[in-house]
Amino acid sequence: MRLYLSLLTILVALDASTANAADRHMPTSIGEFWLGQKVSEARGLTELTPAEYLAFANSGWVRAFRDERIFKGPDRAPFQGAFWNLMVGTTGGRIFKLSLQKVTYDPTPRSGELFLRMREYFTHELGPASSHSVSPERHIWDAPEGNVVLEKLDSKEGHAVDIFLTAKLPLPPTTHQGQPEKKTPRVAQTREEQHGWHLLSPPHEGGRVRPDLPLGRWKISLEKFDSLAECQRYRKDYLGALLKALSEKVGKEYADATVKATAEHTECIGANDPRFPK
Repeated sequence: MRLYLSLLTILVALDASTANAADRHMPTSIGEFWLGQKVSEARGLTELTPAEYLAFANSGWVRAFRDERIFKGPDRAPFQGAFWNLMVGTTGGRIFKLSLQKVTYDPTPRSGELFLRMREYFTHELGPASSHSVSPERHIWDAPEGNVVLEKLDSKEGHAVDIFLTAKLPLPPTTHQGQPEKKTPRVAQTREEQHGWHLLSPPHEGGRVRPDLPLGRWKISLEKFDSLAECQRYRKDYLGALLKALSEKVGKEYADATVKATAEHTECIGANDPRFPK
């Protein structure tokens, strides 16, 4: 949560007066949620509890608006070939911010590729970033609808990639069907529309491998591979990196047993596999 909290209060001055910004449009929807949507019409949102609001405040969060409320959405929201935890910020009873976060403990160098892929995607869609910083690595794109913030954080808690889609105020009007009047790039992907392969691996809890836990708690790779062979090569790299990391932490004997048990249940699955998370 802390990785997300450090970013939630970012509000950047929006300026859509430049020619480049006027010609390009940012994504404004994630799945069934969009900027300007009425909270009363959004299904699957759960507001933070008083304790969670307090935790946010203690971590430095400050309300951007006096009536700002925060809701948790799906924890596997699809966006650009990866699954994200979704949270939304609201004011006046409507969504003004869509926040995506992906935290990974993947020990391989590929865990940083998602950030690069998202940077390339937004650069392709919106042109060069309006501004950026190095530490933490943060890129901001201005658009007529609002702005996009892409950020990467690395800490002992894990590696996080965060995306913030913030609407320019006043919020855009909606039609009687509840969809934005202005057509914007379609960003959601259904399971049937997705292609490729992902690596599915069992969770580790209590110092042991837990293939008995529900699939919703298993790990699925950030990367989407074009072929089974490519995914299987990644599987080999993943298990090798896991063995090295565990050997340095708990010793080779325990690491060997753990990785062997992990390997028995780690496999590549296609997007149409019934075990693939929806």
